[in-house]
Amino acid sequence: MGRSSSRGTAGQAKVAQSSAQMQQVMAQSAQELAAINQEAFLELSQLIQDRMAGLMKVQSPQDAFESIQSDILRDSAVHIAAYQKRIKESIRSSNDELQELAQQMIEQSKSDLIHFINQATHNAPPRADVFVSSFKSIFNHTMQNFELLRASTADSDRKSTRLN
Repeated sequence: MGRSSSRGTAGQAKVAQSSAQMQQVMAQSAQELAAINQEAFLELSQLIQDRMAGLMKVQSPQDAFESIQSDILRDSAVHIAAYQKRIKESIRSSNDELQELAQQMIEQSKSDLIHFINQATHNAPPRADVFVSSFKSIFNHTMQNFELLRASTADSDRKSTRLN
């Protein structure tokens, strides 16, 4: 019993550690997104100020309109596209890290559960062979379905990543 209890405590410690790592990844992601937002805002503000100063020097309304169409809108579109790309890359990177941590947690939980089931069935009372056999069969079937669901979800994630 002591061995099973210490394994459970170690498993709980790993889950807590993984949760802390996930929180750290999310906090870093939020900080990175905030920095990207601030940098983009400052760049776009400076661009608009520079362009507005240039517009003040233009003599005719036609020249001002052409300047807005050609320079300001094009430059803004380039900055916005770069901003969107940086945001997308940051989010994708964070999601990849979180997905890896979640997979580690799932594997650890699965290992702990299998160990618990093996211990419980090993310590089953005498003449419980039919129950143990039935229970293990149901458990193994459930684990197979879980793995199929996981594979299907992973495949769906890969397909959606390719579309983006």
